[in-house]
Amino acid sequence: MLSRKPQKAVHSTDPGQSGLWLLLTFGGGVAGASIPYFATHSAAWTTGGGTIGAAVGATAAATPQFRDWVSARSRRRQIAESAGIATDITEQSLESLRVHSSDRDITEFVPRDIQHQLVEHLNNGTPVLIEGPSMSGKTRLAIETIRSHWPEVPCWFPRDDGDIERLLSSSQQPAPHTVILLDDVDRFLSNQSLTLGILNQWTKNSCIIIATMMHSQYVKHSDRANEKVSGWDTVNRFKTITLTTSLSANELNIVKRTSYAEQISQIKSIGLGPLLGCAEAVRTAFTDELEKHSWCGALIKAAADWRRLGLGSASKEQLVTFSKEYGNSAWSVTKWDDVWQQATAPIKNTVPLIQQVGNNSWEVLDIIADEADWTPSSSALNSARNLITTVPQFLSIAAAMAATGNTNEALQTLKEAITLDPSNTRALGIYAIFLKNQGGTPEEIQKAYEVAINLQFCEPEIIVSYAIYLQQSKFGDLKKIRNLYERALSLSPHNPSHLTAYALFLDEEVGDYDSAKIKFEESLKFDPDNVTTLISYATTLMKSKSDGKTAYIETLFERALEIEPNNDLAITAYGRFLQIVYRDDTVAENMYRDALLINPNNEMAAKLLLQTMAAPPSKTHAQSQQPMDGESLPHIKGSSVFAPIRNRIDGD
Repeated sequence: MLSRKPQKAVHSTDPGQSGLWLLLTFGGGVAGASIPYFATHSAAWTTGGGTIGAAVGATAAATPQFRDWVSARSRRRQIAESAGIATDITEQSLESLRVHSSDRDITEFVPRDIQHQLVEHLNNGTPVLIEGPSMSGKTRLAIETIRSHWPEVPCWFPRDDGDIERLLSSSQQPAPHTVILLDDVDRFLSNQSLTLGILNQWTKNSCIIIATMMHSQYVKHSDRANEKVSGWDTVNRFKTITLTTSLSANELNIVKRTSYAEQISQIKSIGLGPLLGCAEAVRTAFTDELEKHSWCGALIKAAADWRRLGLGSASKEQLVTFSKEYGNSAWSVTKWDDVWQQATAPIKNTVPLIQQVGNNSWEVLDIIADEADWTPSSSALNSARNLITTVPQFLSIAAAMAATGNTNEALQTLKEAITLDPSNTRALGIYAIFLKNQGGTPEEIQKAYEVAINLQFCEPEIIVSYAIYLQQSKFGDLKKIRNLYERALSLSPHNPSHLTAYALFLDEEVGDYDSAKIKFEESLKFDPDNVTTLISYATTLMKSKSDGKTAYIETLFERALEIEPNNDLAITAYGRFLQIVYRDDTVAENMYRDALLINPNNEMAAKLLLQTMAAPPSKTHAQSQQPMDGESLPHIKGSSVFAPIRNRIDGD
C-alpha cells in the first residue's frame, strides 16, 4: 500500500460511545430519586413528579437499547464514509453489486449445494474464498448468502484497492462482526492493498469475510511455492470452496420450479450462470473480432491484459493508447470512437465486452480475462508502464516483467516507482529483494532495506524480509535480527508467515527450541494448514528431543501429507522421522523413492536414499540413538517476498 503520513488522533464519532449517555442515565437516576422529596411539597409536584419520573425512568431503562441502535447506525455510517461501501446490500440492485447483467429477470436465486458449507465456515469465523470460472455464480452466491443470513449486519463492499487504502489511511477498521465482501479478491492482492496481516486482523475482529476469485487467478495465486506472485499467502489463509458452472441434480430440480425451467436443457448443458450472462454470445463476439484482426479485438485484448497485470480499471484514453501496441500495420486506419462504441455496446442487451465501473473507469468483462491464454509481450509491458500513474501499478508491472525474465526492465520500473514516491516502503522493500535475487551488491541491498525500515510506517513484510536477508547472508548480528522480527510482530502479531520465520530463526540461529515451539504453535493457530509450518515444527520437535511428543510429531507429518499428498519435502521428512524413531528402513527407503518420483531434484531424498541403501542395519540403529542435527533433517524450503519463510538448508 502507499505510504501514509502520520495521522492525527482520531476521536470516536459514535454517539453510542458518548459520555452524554452516562449523563442521561445518571440524570434519570437523580430525577427518580428526587421525586419522593418533591412530592412532599404539593399535589402538583406529586402529579408532575410522577409523570416526569415515569418518563425519565422509561428513558433510563431504554437507554441501552436506544444507544445500541444509534451506535449501530453510526458505525454503519462511519464505515460507509471511509470507503466505497454498501451498508445495506438488500436494497442494492444486482448489477450495482458486480453481478452480470442478463437479458431477462434474474431476481430468482437458485441456491447452490455448497452454500451450507459456506455458511458453516463463516459462522466458525473462517474467511472463505469462492473460486470458479467466470459466470459460475460466485458473486451472486456470496450476495445471496449475506442477504439471507446476515441481512442486518453492516456490509463493507470495497469496489477497488483504493477503498482499502482509504480505510487504512483513515486509521479505521471495520467494526466487529462487519461482513466484508471482497469480490474478485485478486484486484486487492496485486498491489498489496490487502495483506495477510490485514486479513488476520479482520478475522481477529470477528468480521465475516467472503471473497471470490476467477479460477485462472486462483491457480496463479494458490500455489504455496509460487514466490513470484504477491498475495499467495493471503489466498491460502482462506478456506476455499470451488463453484462450477454445471448444476447438480438437486440444483436442477430447484431450477424446474423457477421461471428458468423452460430452458432446462440449455442449463444442463452450459450451466445457469453462462445462460443468463449470455456467455456463448460474449465468447463469439470476442472471437469474431480476434479472427477479423480488428481494432476492436485489439482493444479488448489490451483491456484483458490490463486487468490480468493487476492494473485495476483504466480510462478510455489509457485503453485506446495501450491497444495500439496490439495492432498490425496491415490493418486499416480506423475511427476510434466507432471502435470504442462497438466494444462498449451491450451484447444481446446484457453486458458489453468492456464495461464502465466508474467515472471514466473501464474494465474488460471477467469471462474474457479469465479465459485469456496468451502471454503479454515485452513491448506491451513497456507500453503499459508508460501509461500508468501510481506506485502500486508500477509494482505490478515490475512483477510481470520479472516473471517473464525482463529483469533489466523490472529494475528500471522499480526505480521509477521509488522516484514517484521516495517514502514508499513497499517499493523500497521490493527493490531491495529484487537486488538480492538478481545478485546486487550487499551494500546496495542493505542500503535499500535500511532506507525502508527507517521510515515511520514501514510495513512488517519488509522488516521480516530484511531479517531473513541478514540471517541468510550472515551480515547482521543475532540481536539486530531478533529485534527486526519482534518489531514486525509488534505491528502484525497474527501473521503466521512472520511467526514461522521467527520460529525458524529461534530454532536454527539461537537454539532456543522452547521459544521456537511457542511461535510455531501461534503460527498454526492462524494458519493451521500451512504445510511448511507443520513440517518445520515437527522437525524442531525432533531436533529438541521433545520427550513424549512422538505421537504429536507424527500427527503433524500426517496432517501435512493430508493437505498436500504429493509434497515431496513432506514425504522426505516423514520418511526420515519413521526411520529414526521407528527404525523402519524399508518404509523410509520407499518414501525417499516416492519423493524422488515426484521431484527428481530433491537432493535430500536422494542423499538419504543412498545412505539408507549403503548403511548396515546397525548403523541405522546407531543413527536412531543420535540427537537430530542439521545433517539428519530434510528442512523445508519456502521463501517469498511477502510471506518469507527461511530456507532451511541442510548441513553440519
